[in-house]
Amino acid sequence: MLRPTDHLHHLSEFLHHKRWVWVEGRALGVPVWNLVTHDLSKLLPDEWLASVRFARGQRALSPTGKDASRRALERHHRRNRHHPQAWLVAGEPAPMSDACRREMLADWRAVGHRQESMSTRAWYVANRHRLPLHPETRAWVERELRVVDEEASE
Repeated sequence: MLRPTDHLHHLSEFLHHKRWVWVEGRALGVPVWNLVTHDLSKLLPDEWLASVRFARGQRALSPTGKDASRRALERHHRRNRHHPQAWLVAGEPAPMSDACRREMLADWRAVGHRQESMSTRAWYVANRHRLPLHPETRAWVERELRVVDEEASE
């Protein structure tokens, strides 16, 4: 059962993330409107409740809870153009717009402010095989994160 304090704590984390997306996004030249509207779908009930439960550790209580969290995340990815999953066309990644890929990078960097143990670059290198990025978008990301040379030496 979720308590009011669970919602308040999650809202605080959400606003902290939005603050860092703003800071990183301005540095990357993301359009202001993208930054204002960044992740607002998380406030919709079909994303919010599953997200609060996930954050509070209730995802492990039942398979139904895990499924609800997965579905909420999928909805979030489809609704928000800064996620590469929103750019899938017939299951294949399309090139992301410049504004959206900059917002995506700002999002990743903002998350890094919470997970101080891993840099955005290190996170990307560890997870790039799971990201459905078009080759053009992937090349841009790797140039921005300076991982192109590293990939050639692998």
